[in-house]
Amino acid sequence: MDSEKLYYVYALVDPTSGMIRYVGVSIKPWNRLHEHRSHARKPNSRMAASKWIADLLDQGLAPQLIILEEYSTDHKSDALEVEKQWIAHWRDEGAPLLNRWHLRVMHRYSRILPDRETTRLKLDPIRGWYYEYNP
Repeated sequence: MDSEKLYYVYALVDPTSGMIRYVGVSIKPWNRLHEHRSHARKPNSRMAASKWIADLLDQGLAPQLIILEEYSTDHKSDALEVEKQWIAHWRDEGAPLLNRWHLRVMHRYSRILPDRETTRLKLDPIRGWYYEYNP
């Protein structure tokens, strides 16, 4: 059994549009933002969120982090379920999310497709459905 920890469900917001592009969960969300930025700088990064962040960094910008919910639990799996609820909420609101989990749900249960001018939905046999971001 894990000891009770405080988890933060956070969103990364596009500073150019004000739209939420990614929802995550972490004990240290500001450290996690730094990890997102570091991962985006890797030239071989294929994750859509990383490509989006890299595009922002190239413009001298960075995603804004906002806290959606604080959640205290003994089990990380509970916090991940809360994260999924927030992803589903923002998906239903029409947010152009780059989360891989969101894409699996979108593909299976929704007819909503990503913006075809900037993204493509791809299937990876290991990772499942994900966006390929092409600004």
